[in-house]
Order: sequence, then C-alpha cells, then structure tokens
Amino acid sequence: MIPVVDFSGYSLKGGHPTPSEAELAPLADEIHKAFIQVGLFYMKNHGLDISQVVEEYMEMAKRFFDLPLDIKKKYELEQGTSYMYQGYHLHEHCDHEGSADDLKEAFNAYPTWEGEWPDEYVP
Repeated sequence: MIPVVDFSGYSLKGGHPTPSEAELAPLADEIHKAFIQVGLFYMKNHGLDISQVVEEYMEMAKRFFDLPLDIKKKYELEQGTSYMYQGYHLHEHCDHEGSADDLKEAFNAYPTWEGEWPDEYVP
C-alpha cells in the first residue's frame, strides 16, 4: 500500500507560519520511512494547485523552446561531460545502422552541480 503523508500542518503554500526544524522532524521521518519501505508516497493536503503548477511548467517550457536555436544551444548538453546528460539537445542520435535520428527537442534536468550552467539569465 502507498503511504499517505499529510502536509496540512506545514507551510507549502502559506497560511501557516514557517515550521521550525524540530516541527518538521516528524514529517521528515514519515517521508523517509515511506521512501525506505515503499519508494514513494502520496501527498495529502499539500496546498498546491497541481493544475496551476503543470500550467506554469508548460508555459516555462514553451518559452524556452520558442527561443532561437542559437540561444538554446548555449544550454546544449555535452555527451560524457554533463552529469546524467542534462541540458538541451536537438536530436536524439540512434547508433543503429539504417536508423534515423529522433527529430525532437528536449531539455533534461537533474540536480545540478556548481558551475554546471551558464551564469547568464535566459528570459
């Protein structure tokens, strides 16, 4: 069974004072236990409007992919040098003889490392 973790007493969207580290400890323990025993959990009363989060993410992705290619290429991944191949890439290369590249754009993102990304802001 998937564990259910209740976030109603915590300040994810506001309305509550920011909890102290001591107040967060039981929640952290519950989440840790869920990840160790099951590998995932269901968030209850998190206070987030999921449709709004998805809409904002899709809008952010659209703004990035609508940029000119020369700007997107500043964030292009470098095979073998980028942690877990994160970053922008235009085509997915297929090494099988007779197979064409996958014609798509993608931006893979994982936890970042110091100096992984350019300092310049992209609108």
